[in-house]
Order: sequence, then structure tokens, then C-alpha cells
Amino acid sequence: MNILNEISALKLSEQLYTLADTYIELKLENKDILYKINQLLKQVRDFEEIFASRGLEKLSPSEDADTIVVSNRELILQLENTIISENPLSGANVDEDAVIVSTAQKLIDNGIVSKHTFLLDTTSSNWTKQDIGPLYNAWVFQKSWKKRTFELEDNINCALDKTARIIRKIYLLNEGKIYIYSSIYDFLGVENFKGINHFFKENNGDNTDKETLKAQNTGKKEFKIIPRPDQAPVLEYKQGKMAVSAVAGAGKTTIMLALILKLLDENVPPENIFVLTFMESAARNFKERIKENFPNLVELPHISTIHGLALRILRENNNHTKLNLDVDFEILDEIKRLQIIKDIMSSFGLDLSKADLYDRAISAYKNQKHQNPDKLSPLFSKIFETYKTTLLSSNYIDYDDLLALSLTLLRNDKGVREYYQNLMKYVIEDEAQDSSEIQQELIKILTAKNENLIRCGDVNQAITTTFSNADVKGFKRFISENLNVKMDYSNRNATGIIDFSNKLIKYAENMAPDAFLPVETKPVPGKNIEDINSVEKLIFEKEKDEKDFILNKIKEIYAKCQTNELLNDVSGQTPSVAILLRSNKGVLDWSNFLSENSTLEFTTNSETLGLNPVYRVVLAILNFINNPLNNNIVRNCAKTLIELGFYREDIEILNFLDTLKEPFIVGNNEYFGIFWDLKYFIQMWNLPVYEVAYKVGEFYFTGDTKGHLCLNKVNVPLVSGIISKVYNVNKTFEDTVKKLNDMAAKANRTGIKLISNAESTADAAIRILTLHKSKGDEFDYVFIPEMYTDNLT
Repeated sequence: MNILNEISALKLSEQLYTLADTYIELKLENKDILYKINQLLKQVRDFEEIFASRGLEKLSPSEDADTIVVSNRELILQLENTIISENPLSGANVDEDAVIVSTAQKLIDNGIVSKHTFLLDTTSSNWTKQDIGPLYNAWVFQKSWKKRTFELEDNINCALDKTARIIRKIYLLNEGKIYIYSSIYDFLGVENFKGINHFFKENNGDNTDKETLKAQNTGKKEFKIIPRPDQAPVLEYKQGKMAVSAVAGAGKTTIMLALILKLLDENVPPENIFVLTFMESAARNFKERIKENFPNLVELPHISTIHGLALRILRENNNHTKLNLDVDFEILDEIKRLQIIKDIMSSFGLDLSKADLYDRAISAYKNQKHQNPDKLSPLFSKIFETYKTTLLSSNYIDYDDLLALSLTLLRNDKGVREYYQNLMKYVIEDEAQDSSEIQQELIKILTAKNENLIRCGDVNQAITTTFSNADVKGFKRFISENLNVKMDYSNRNATGIIDFSNKLIKYAENMAPDAFLPVETKPVPGKNIEDINSVEKLIFEKEKDEKDFILNKIKEIYAKCQTNELLNDVSGQTPSVAILLRSNKGVLDWSNFLSENSTLEFTTNSETLGLNPVYRVVLAILNFINNPLNNNIVRNCAKTLIELGFYREDIEILNFLDTLKEPFIVGNNEYFGIFWDLKYFIQMWNLPVYEVAYKVGEFYFTGDTKGHLCLNKVNVPLVSGIISKVYNVNKTFEDTVKKLNDMAAKANRTGIKLISNAESTADAAIRILTLHKSKGDEFDYVFIPEMYTDNLT
């Protein structure tokens, strides 16, 4: 500690010299150690001189200690994020059959030749990360820079040049095959973009770009669609601004996909097509269907949520530095965000039960296109400013900042603005009715040069305004001011449902004149089921009566299926059934009801963590470890595990625990299989809670290869990541478990995307989900319970 205090005012190279001189036995015979230390000191000193020459930091002896410390911190950050690597004195000794895990640079530095090379995370932008500027690039490429300026395009070209050289060296070091693997999301659920996939071409000739693209499309599946007259204008699109206003079931997604495939078929480069969706699941759906039709397409169009595009703009080409963001800035998840707001409110002596209201207010204010601080109340202004300062000091930005900061960057930096305007030649926006003011402004700037913009949506399906800052009026204006393709035919519903929805819109004109557009849905001749009684309304005295009726009705449907009296007319399979609820809490209640009162298999699609199988199992075990002598907790743990398919042979344990007087875990209960597993888990009490979570997840899910349990292997590290975040806030095992139980019954945006069972089992017979989550889905039978005023308003 004394030495650290003494060297705190020195430059980084001087600090390293002092530490080496004090703690490392430096003898002339240890030439290798001396050489390595001197090389390190030289590299750091060279960097210090480069920083000083660029005017980024003042490192003169007259500077005070605080300035030196700041300079050192900035220097270390730059060193961490460059590709500098000392040249090894000798090649690495590698066994012939070794499996080598390495960075690309280290493979090149050591000249390691491989028979098979696996490149992972190739969609990650870390592969093409830019470095600190023109001096660094000139140093690496040994170029004499002759231009008077260094523009964004120069930086991009230098980075691509560097990446191409790295990939070529890997190619030359390979004696067999190179395999590239990519993913849609990174570990924290953030959408990947860029990467190095486009460096690889699946052809062996010297084709031109056009021929290469044609070669990639060879063998593609034929996407056949015969558009209806109301859909045809979409496929006739050439250029300009176009609105597509489509009623529910009009085939909006299918026709948009057909348009994207048409553009690709016309040799529009994928990198120039941008598709913006509201839901991540919609982005995945577009990507999967394009890949299905163009199996050899190396680079897909940019398909993401608007927030995903905003993150790309901030991270790509070191753009974040123009906003004074550190290179390692983090996106604040909902857990940490709410905790920060509560801490701020607590410091002001405010009622913490109103934290959710302040959370929404902060989000609403940030999403305004033009913010006016003068109109804020003094108290809210103080909270908002404190929140901003807290995030800045902790190197955080939140989801709303993604949009606001990218918009600021585009407005203020001509080079960045022109780069994306040139890149985005075609922009297709899905669910345009859900866009906020700031999202629409962002799209307006990005499409200002080419003005090829298709906005597709349905004003009458603007249901996300209940939890988002959607600006429906903005889409209405776009419809009125531009070419509008009106898709008002739907073959999705029975005629009775179409008639009912049309009457509802007419009725609402008196109650809420501006809520709906007066669009009448029309059935497609010869396509819709003719059934004027397809909508049935029932009123019950008690919620229990309602639940029992729906359960019995589903059983009745299933019984008819078993006797072949009732099958899905299209597929010949068991009819699909949906139970739609207003909230995630409703989904949780109904899933518990079906679990306790029937043996019917169902899936849920909800953001409620308590419905995710991996989360449920991990939480059940953590609750047990936290209080192992409580038989009620043991019973709840066993019940959860049995419901999820584990320990079905121990079903009698539930009745046994109801009558047991002593703690289950300390008795002689070895005839229950679960007993030995609980004994195993209780030994983990002293491990960090997130480590326990990972071990529990591995124990129950990793070895299984059947059904949806196999899918949840992916969720094991993700659940562990969520629990790690909670632990970082709550600090103790007990407090973390308490918070995890609170989260189980609520919808929480954690910043980590769990893979939903419902997404992989779209053909599941029964689905329980919210009204919002059901948007765009189709079912043979739909039940909408709990339609009382207090629940819907």
C-alpha cells in the first residue's frame, strides 16, 4: 500500500517500472524476463507519447496527481481494447492432436497451423472493432498518411483492411476446413450485427459481385405467393414512401416477406435492406424465413428491433466516442434501473411504492422528440437529473438512451449521418402503429437521402400504448401524406368474428372518436369459415365458475378429437386452443389452475420469470437451501419438480410431507429419490448463489435430450446471469432469494432474453398468453376470461 501511494502521481510506464524494480528479481542471466518487461515498458511509453502528441492527454511533469490518474485510466482502457500483441520470442509448442482455444491474433503471432478451424461468434462486432485512430492505423499498416483529414470512411476502411488481413492469415494457417458459427444474440440478449460473415463467399470462382450474389441464391426454395388484388401493389413497389395499412389477418407479414425476397432476387445487396420490427420474435421470424428461402445467403439483411438498430449505430465504427461514452458502456437492465430509481427516491424521502410511476415517467420524458425541462415539476426535475448523473458516473445507458443518443449522434455528426443514409437504401418498418415520436424521427433522418421507406401496420391494432410511448397519430399522418396500400381483406377468421369486429369499431366511434380508423374488414370469397355464431359471450357469478367452464370446454373439445368428431380442417391435427389474459399475473394464475386441476399439457408465453422451467427449478432449490428445515418449502420444491417432469415416481412425497412432524431432510427418507438430490444441493450453501443456480440448471436440464427440456439447456447460463445481476444488487444469499421470489410473480425485463417454450412449440395444443403476446398468432379456439372493467382499464 505504501508503494501504491508513492507511485499514484506517476505516469503508467513509471508505475510499471517501479513495481517491476521492487518485486521482480531482475538478473542479467534472466534475459527473457528482462526483454519482456522492457518491451512492455517501451510499448506503454510509446502509447503515452502518442496520446500526448494527439493532444488527448497532458502528461507533463507539472500535472497534478488527479490528472495523471485520469490519464492512466484512459490509457489502460485504450490498451485493453486494441489488438496490440508483442511478437513472441519463439513459436508455441503445440501437440499434434491438441485442441487450441485462442484469439485470432495469437494464432497468427504463434504461426499455429490447424487441420480444422472453428471461428465462433462471427456476427459479433468485436471481430471488426475499430482502433484508436489514424496514428494507430498508420503504425499497424506502415502507411504514410497523405490526406489532410481522417474521416469516418477512412476509419472503417482501415478496420476492414485489418480484419481482412487477419482472416487471410487464418486461412493460410489452415490445412483443412474453416467452420464459421454465428448467433442472433450475444450472452446478454443484445442483437448482434456486422461481424465477419460477409468476408466468406460460398463459391470457388472469380465471379463478380453480381455473379457471386446469384451463386448464393442458387438452390433457393421457390417462395410462391399469388397476391390478392389488395396485396398486389406491395409487390409492385419500386421506390419512394409507401404506407401499408392492413387489417388483422390480411397477410401483412407474408407480403412483407415476399417484398424482401423480391428485392434480394433483384440483386439488391442484403446490407442495403433494413427491416425494423417491434418485437424480437418478429425479427427472428423474418430471419428464419429468409434463410429458409435463401439457404446459401451468407449475409442477411439487417433485421432487428429499432432498439437493436440504435445500438448498432452507437457501437459501430467507435461512434460512441463521439458522445463521450466509454468503450465498455453497459445497457442498464430493468432490475438495476428500478433499484437506482428507488435509491434516488429514498434519498429524497419519497414513498418507494411509487417507484414504478417514476420509472414510467422518466421513460416517457426521454421518448419525447423535443424535451422541455422548463415544464417539469421541481421534484421530478431533481430526480431525473440525479438519475442521469448516476448512469453517467456508472458507465450505464438505459433502453431509452439507445434511441435518444443515436438520434443526437445522427443530428450532430454529418459523417455518421451520411454513412447510414448511404447504407440504408430500403427501410421496411413492421408494426408502424407502435412507433414512438423519437423512433419516427430516427427513421426520418436515416431515410432522408434515398427516401425508400415502407411503413406497415394497423392503427386499429395499436395495443402497445398501454405500456409504451407509441405515437399512433404519427402513423396516421404518414398514411394520409403518402401512397397508401389498403389491405382490408382477411381470411383468418370465421365470418361471425369479422362481423363482430366491424360492429365493435362502429360502436367505438361514439365512445372514443379518434381511437379507430373506420376500416371495415372483408372476408375473402370462398376462404373464410361461414359461421355467424363464432363469437359467444357468457357471464359468470364467480371467477372459479369461469375457470371450471373453460377447463371443461377444452376437455370437451379434446374428447371430440379423440373420437375423430373434431379436427383442425387444415392440418388434420388437434385444434389449437388459446387462453388470453390481460396481464402476466393472469397467465401465472391460469397456468397454476390448469396444473392443479388437470393433466392437460400446455405452454405459456409470458415475460413472467416464474413461468420459465429453468427459473422455476432453480428458484425451488434455492428456496430449499435458504430454509432446508421447513417442510412446507420442501413440499413446494418437490411439487414444482414433479410438475416439470422430475421425480414422478415420488408423487406420494406430497402427502407424506403433509403428515411429517420432523424436518424431511434430517430424517431417514432415503427411499425418496429427491431426498438424495436435496442432500447434494444443501452442501452448496456456501457457494455464490449464481454458481448454485448454474449447477442446479446443469443437474436437471443439461443431460436431457427429450422435448422442451432439451431447449432449456440454453436457458441455464442465462438464468444464472439474471441471478448474478440480482446478487450484485442484494449482496446476500437470503436477500437475493427473497428478490427472486418477488420477481417470479412479476414481468421483469432483465436485459437477458430467455428462450420461450412457446416459441419452439408453435403447434402446442393449448397456449396461455397475454393479449399483447397473442398479436399475430392464429388459433382454432380462443377463450378470453376476466373481461371485467377493473381488469381491462
